[in-house]
Amino acid sequence: MFNGKVIVKIFLFNIYFVKNLASMFHFTLDKEVAGK
Repeated sequence: MFNGKVIVKIFLFNIYFVKNLASMFHFTLDKEVAGK
């Protein structure tokens, strides 16, 4: 069984990962738009 701390850590890591992915995507999107 998982304890609460592990679930919170995984949850926070997922939020951090998704935020990084989104900012990376926006960055490449802005570069594409600027390139055209």
